[in-house]
Amino acid sequence: MLAWLRERIERRDINVILAALVVILGLIYVPSTLSPSNYSVAVPYFGPRHDGLVLGPARPVRSDEWAVWTPLTQATVNNDFRRYNETSLYREDLRMVYAMPIFDWGMLFKPTMWLYPLVNAAYAFSFFHFAYMALFLFGYALLLQRLGVRKGASFLFSLILLFTGNVQYWWTTTGYIVAIFPWLLVVMTLRLGLLWRGLLFYWVAVCWLLSFFYPPFFIQLAFVAVIILAALKSSLLRLKPLLVFASSGIAAVATAIFYLRDHLEVMARMPYPGKFRAMGGDETLDLWLSQFLPLLHIQDHQHLVGSNICEIGVVGTFYVLMAACFLDYRRLFRIPRAYLRGLAIIGAGLLAVWAWMYLPLPSWVGAPILWDRVRPHRMFFASGFLMFLFAAVAARAFRLRVNGLRFCIYAFLVLAGWYLIKWKRHEIGFGDSILDWAILIPVGIIWGSRRELKRDRLHLALISAAAAMGLLAFGTFQPIQSAWRIFNRKETSITRILDRIQEWQGGDRLVFSGYPGALLNGWGYPSVAHVLIAHPTEAWKTYYPELSEEELETIFGQWSHVALTDEEIPSSPHMGIVHVPISTFLPWLPGAVPRLVVGDPGGALEANVGHLEQITREGSTVKVVGWAPWKDREIKDHTLYVLCDLPVRDLRFRRDKRFDVALAEEEPGFLFSGFQLEFETDGSGTPGVCLILEDPEGRRFLLAGDRATARCGGLLEGRRP
Repeated sequence: MLAWLRERIERRDINVILAALVVILGLIYVPSTLSPSNYSVAVPYFGPRHDGLVLGPARPVRSDEWAVWTPLTQATVNNDFRRYNETSLYREDLRMVYAMPIFDWGMLFKPTMWLYPLVNAAYAFSFFHFAYMALFLFGYALLLQRLGVRKGASFLFSLILLFTGNVQYWWTTTGYIVAIFPWLLVVMTLRLGLLWRGLLFYWVAVCWLLSFFYPPFFIQLAFVAVIILAALKSSLLRLKPLLVFASSGIAAVATAIFYLRDHLEVMARMPYPGKFRAMGGDETLDLWLSQFLPLLHIQDHQHLVGSNICEIGVVGTFYVLMAACFLDYRRLFRIPRAYLRGLAIIGAGLLAVWAWMYLPLPSWVGAPILWDRVRPHRMFFASGFLMFLFAAVAARAFRLRVNGLRFCIYAFLVLAGWYLIKWKRHEIGFGDSILDWAILIPVGIIWGSRRELKRDRLHLALISAAAAMGLLAFGTFQPIQSAWRIFNRKETSITRILDRIQEWQGGDRLVFSGYPGALLNGWGYPSVAHVLIAHPTEAWKTYYPELSEEELETIFGQWSHVALTDEEIPSSPHMGIVHVPISTFLPWLPGAVPRLVVGDPGGALEANVGHLEQITREGSTVKVVGWAPWKDREIKDHTLYVLCDLPVRDLRFRRDKRFDVALAEEEPGFLFSGFQLEFETDGSGTPGVCLILEDPEGRRFLLAGDRATARCGGLLEGRRP
């Protein structure tokens, strides 16, 4: 083996050399438990001083990773890799669209998770992420090599694709799908018997489907695969190989559906994705332009259009516009027919994708190839990859020619994009947009050195420039996060009080809000607030028997974040959010309020307690905010006296969650010690307000706070504690 490796290195086999370098990097990366997770956003919710962030800022916008996927992975580890989440109040099935390291037969098709039973979960989590990065890099490089691209250029092309907005901004979600995709085509082109290729294709396809079961990506990438094969490997579309690979693909789909059948059966009933049908044409030309000028609508990883940075990430590269400007169009009539045929097929596929993205087409137009299941906005990988492939094939067919005129045209287009969008529309100056136009520096150097560069080296130099700029533009989005903090969690003052709150609430659940997604369950708490990919509607029926089947499906029949509210009935204000009344789980809470009395009870005051924090007035309404040292049900046995230097009428009282008080006082019973008191009054200005508590034994206490006693008109003179 060592002799073979030495021979390959001596022959400068770039595949072997890079594989060796990747292995060495992995031997550093995985033992250090590094990952691209954004989980450090979540760590402060539990109070550790060190969040494990090694390099770069974590991105709160990647909440589907740090608040959903990673906590559910934690939950799977907490459950000793069993299928059902026994640490959850809902006991939900962890066989879901997100791949979890469950120890069942499906693990055969999750090779990136094979380390979980062998080592600490932090190492397995790191290996999982590193493996996908290696799969992406080598997968696209090997695919391009089998399509005729030279080895060195193929890895640079792979880097160009890796460092695009769409791939980087969605890496910890759909990145797994696009990383495995090229291996399907690589397997089809291996020098093995057709039967062996068919069996290997089946295994890779199931791995692909179970990496993250997201049909919109499978559908568009299947279309891309057919276009690639038709354009550049048509021999694989002959009857015999077509039957073998089609059979393997159908068997793979059947296997994935069988594995996820319980989960998919629930999702099929949901408005999204089960009953969703897309129409064409919901995409804007702004993002179409971003495929040629990748940073056109992005500034320091902040979005200049759209709802967030992830949603405007496209497969835009610095290479495509470069190729378009430097193609030697004089060779048009000397291009071999095979290249023309390939370009025609890729171009037709690209136009079809663009038609679905930008034209107002009805659903039935896309239905024959299942595009009615794919929102046009989700087609940016297919669009960008086909455009990139078209440019790469065209560069090989036409060859590239760099001269002064072409460089000026290229520079004009780059600077015009910056001027019209960044400067005119968003007033972002030239100095703040360095990455937008910095590509002109290496391209200008290449232009100046064109006489010394051979034809192949000229193309390689341009590819290198595009890869380097992509790395600078998008390579800083993902942080480097230690996974040790994620899976080896220490007790903190916050988790201690959460433990006591759970115990105080009965021990079988944690009724607590303020933690996004599945964070609490990831730390092992049976939290009511959670993320449910497929709701257990039968469980909800036991809580809300008065709701009809239709109402249960409308509210709970969707992928959603479950949040606790003060509402009286459950609701779903919008897709992805379900509100459940806190009173469902703490039925005593709405009725646990003190008796309200306006006036001075007289008598001595024993001590200052609680805190009166804020008194505000809007119109005739006065709002008083603070907290008092009462616990759960006992509040109903207290009396609250309201003293004010203005007339008081129409008193209203509401309890508030005060985790800060419970934490500071180390008393879980103070979780709902907060209150808001409102009343109507006459006159003007903010009045002075005093609040006096009387406990069941008749002892009276003044709520502390200078603001509370500043203007009480002498009512408490001589009686202040």
